[in-house]
Amino acid sequence: MKKIANGKIGWIVIFFFLFSNIAFSQAHKIQRQPKLQFSESFWDFGYLPDDAQVSHLFLIKNVGDDSLFITNVRTTCGCTYAPINKSRLGLGEIADLEVIFSSRKFRGEVQKAIYITTNDTSSSSSYVTISAKVGLLNPLMATHPEKVFFSSFPEEKKIWVKNVTNSKISLSTIYVPSELIDFSIQKQSIDPQDSTQITLSLKKLTEKPQLKTSITLSIEGPEKARLTIPIELIRK
Repeated sequence: MKKIANGKIGWIVIFFFLFSNIAFSQAHKIQRQPKLQFSESFWDFGYLPDDAQVSHLFLIKNVGDDSLFITNVRTTCGCTYAPINKSRLGLGEIADLEVIFSSRKFRGEVQKAIYITTNDTSSSSSYVTISAKVGLLNPLMATHPEKVFFSSFPEEKKIWVKNVTNSKISLSTIYVPSELIDFSIQKQSIDPQDSTQITLSLKKLTEKPQLKTSITLSIEGPEKARLTIPIELIRK
């Protein structure tokens, strides 16, 4: 009887250790998961002119504890292009998703989504959204010119901005491609019917034959709005 009891105890101990190892192994597998995180999931370009090309950079970070693979990036129309600079992200790594939107065939309020497929087990399909008000009258301010064209380097361009309201407004920058553009505002607070000046200059030439980018401003006054100014470099 003592041998049988000892035998049972032995088998119980063996099963306990086997079960513990399997449970630990399964738990370890469950814990190791990639996880996608966006710097932001929505971007509003605000007011922008007809027939313009603008862009915004979304950052994608792997906040999980296993490699994140980006297998597909899909836009919902030919007006939007979304190149990404890497498709495999290690732990803590970041990828640049540049969303480029052409307003050529639009007028009015526009919203577009860009879908990203990954091996994130919690959600294999994620998306970011952009919006714009194309060719509509900005009720807070007028700009001249509405688009900026560079043809050489170095070169400086100026944009005149007028407050068209009867209240004071203030300007601030919320997106500037700082690696490419130097940007300054003469004064950020503008009295009613007064103007200020924005100065832009290229920091460097790119290897691309054409450069198309943009800056986005925030306007606060009787209401809040955004304005995006397209920037283009065309080499002669």
